[in-house]
Amino acid sequence: MDYQEFKKIHCSVFKLNNITENLYNMRENYCKQQTEATFSNNCKGCKIRKLGYYIGLSCNETLNKFPNECMKIFEQEKQNNV
Repeated sequence: MDYQEFKKIHCSVFKLNNITENLYNMRENYCKQQTEATFSNNCKGCKIRKLGYYIGLSCNETLNKFPNECMKIFEQEKQNNV
């Protein structure tokens, strides 16, 4: 799913108004790297999931509520993988 489709479906239905295209793309790349590294599509070890999990947020809700914190996680992971 590209950002425009995501924005049209998820953002409008779930009122996710803080997820920019850049943040969305960073999340997509991060998830792809995590999946390739663990050979599974399991989000248990995901730092974004952990950020919102204990307060009952989905990944998208976490991105929406904590965009700056998520951006820091993505940047940190990017530096670790260089």
